[in-house]
Amino acid sequence: MIQFLQPPEILVSDQPESGENVFQLTKSHRLVLNTYTDANDYPWTALIQYENHGELEFLCSGTLITERYIVTAAHCVANLPGDIKVHCVRLGVWEINTNVECNQKQCADPSVDQQIEKITLHSDYSRRNRLHDIALVRFTGDVNFSDAVQPICLPTVDSVVGTNSLLTGWLRGSGRSLDGKKMYHPVNINGFAECAAIYERNLITLQSTQLCVDMGANLGKCMDHTEGTLMQGNGSAWYLAGVSSFGAKVCNSDIPIVYTNISAYVDWIRDNIY
Repeated sequence: MIQFLQPPEILVSDQPESGENVFQLTKSHRLVLNTYTDANDYPWTALIQYENHGELEFLCSGTLITERYIVTAAHCVANLPGDIKVHCVRLGVWEINTNVECNQKQCADPSVDQQIEKITLHSDYSRRNRLHDIALVRFTGDVNFSDAVQPICLPTVDSVVGTNSLLTGWLRGSGRSLDGKKMYHPVNINGFAECAAIYERNLITLQSTQLCVDMGANLGKCMDHTEGTLMQGNGSAWYLAGVSSFGAKVCNSDIPIVYTNISAYVDWIRDNIY
């Protein structure tokens, strides 16, 4: 049997100006695999910082949807092991663990730390069966938008299999912490029936509130090695498609990664932001 590992007036961002910051810049790069972004690309990506016995580290990511909220996985903020506590949310990050975020083309704007006022878990979240793995993190104050900090659009339709899909975020270093520069990677959203059958053979039942992503052979599908935002483009803007939930502990190209399907939770998101 496969072993599985779980990682640890409001502007609602479904308007055309949301999520369009870098679509023209990156859509021609769809076939470039496992590539570093430029500074300020995909400005809705967020990092969640944790404190553990005085040490600070980034273990999970999130996605900015308004001036006050990110969406993340419930397992990133609930039932944390040991003395680990959520510390803050960092926005506008390109390269982790550096104060000078520049590449050969440009420098990123300074990153911004947002303190946390409230965490809202989905009421039906279950760590055991991995369902409803979604949470909202509310800041104590609004974040100022900039070239490096912008919200992504919420989906207006169901995620479409085969549509221009991209995973962006950070890989894990030698330990459990996220590290390095922000990267992007084209992915395929699998048909649900096919993916559900794969997991059913391993005694895991998927629901329609989940979707599956095929990372391809160029990036190992280990949940402890990748963490990021799953999004889909429609030619003019990017929409949040999924939040990473779980995958095979052993890299196996035949087993997709499972994401929480954001299109199934848009009403829940709207009902829980203020």
